[in-house]
Parts: sequence; C-alpha cells; structure tokens
Amino acid sequence: MKIDKVQKLPSGKYKISLDTGDKITTYDDVILEKGLLYHKEVSFDDIKEITNKTEYYAIYYKAVKMIGTKYRSEKEIRHFLKDKELTKTKKEEIIKRLKDTGLINDERYMRSYINDRMYLSTDGPYAIGKALINQGIDEIAAEKAIHEIDETIIQNKLRDILIKKVKANHKDSPYMLKQKLVQNLSLKGFDKNMIASIFDTLEVKKEGTLEKEYQRQYKRLSSKYQGRDLYFQIKQKLYSKGFQGGEIDALLNQTLE
Repeated sequence: MKIDKVQKLPSGKYKISLDTGDKITTYDDVILEKGLLYHKEVSFDDIKEITNKTEYYAIYYKAVKMIGTKYRSEKEIRHFLKDKELTKTKKEEIIKRLKDTGLINDERYMRSYINDRMYLSTDGPYAIGKALINQGIDEIAAEKAIHEIDETIIQNKLRDILIKKVKANHKDSPYMLKQKLVQNLSLKGFDKNMIASIFDTLEVKKEGTLEKEYQRQYKRLSSKYQGRDLYFQIKQKLYSKGFQGGEIDALLNQTLE
C-alpha cells in the first residue's frame, strides 16, 4: 500500500490517506517514529503498528490533559490507566514518560494540594495530611510537609472559621458552643488545644442567648410544672445547656418571682 497524502489537522493530529481509499488519523509522535513523511510504502503490519501506537498515544495524551487541568498524583494516574486496554509494560512506559517530563511529580503535587486545601477549604492540617496519604503520597513525606505549614496560617484560618461559627450561633451558651466547636473542628483536622485557645480570645455574645433559652424552656415546661418545681426544672435544663449557675439564678429570680 502507498501513502497518497499526510495532512495535518487543526486538532494537531495527522490524517494519512492510503491509495486504497482508507484513512488513518494519528499523532505526530507516530508520524515521526515511523517516518511516514518520507516512507510512502506501508504494509499491513505497519498499519497494525500505527493503529496500536495511535491507541497508546490517545491514552497518553488523555493523561496529559488530566494533569493539565490540575496536578495529579502518581496513584491517580495509575488508577486512570487501570482499565485501559494497554499492556502492563505500556502503562509503565506512560508513567515513566510522565515522570521524565515532570508531569508526574508527587512532591509538587503534595505542595500544591496542601496550598489549595489550606486556602480553598475548611479542612485543618491533619485532615489534609490524611487525604494526601489516601492519594498515595508517602506517609512520612506527607506528615513532614504538614508539620512545615506556617502555624500562623493555620491559626488565621481557624480564627476566621471560628468567628463565622460564633456569629452564626444564636442559641448555645458560650460554654456549650465552645464544646461543640472543639468537637466539630477537631474532626475537620484542627488541633483541639488550638481551637479552644483561639475561641477563648473571641468576644462571644452572651446577651440574649440565656433569655431565649429560658423562654423556650418556660414555654415547654410551664404546662407541666408550677412554682418551685418549675423553677428547678428550668434551672436544670439551662444548666445542662452550659449556662452558669449564677446567671441562671439571677434570671430566674427576676422572672419567676
């Protein structure tokens, strides 16, 4: 068979026209490897090899496109290649090629991932480190990178989160709010002691929360209890909500006189 024409397409690929009327679309890598711009005769074996190489490069460039969208770990690329119809050797060849060109670089991926998650998510450092390990990053390397994060950055992020949480809360006592936030934010990967310490520096609005909770409990309990029984039932509920005994007594003495 003879090659009648090799035409470059707008997509960057090439279209090979054969004297049989058949056409093959492939990549410049294949054109160069096979020297198709200079050799006008091709055999059926050549056509088969061109087809196989085209399939190989189609998968390779999909991987390149993935990495171009955002950095990917080696584990992610291996997962992408897992169900592709390539031999193990060819898959390893793609991995090696991506590493050699710097497109797979787990150190760079790790740094980029930490930076993005620190500034674009509400996750704390421990959660970010765990996610990195799940992405195939070496555990020791991930822990080292997490410990190298500037503590001021972590504190500022945590303070911003706490301020928003405090402003959004309209029912809990400062004590109960602190307990909830320490629990919730530690699950998000922040240090419990740091959460508590920063919370203590904030001006948490106390006015109104006790009164609102009192009104809620009074409405619920006044149909069941009267007099001193009502006093003690409300006091017990308010105390369980984290309000201080002195402020509870002062409010109840005013309202239940």
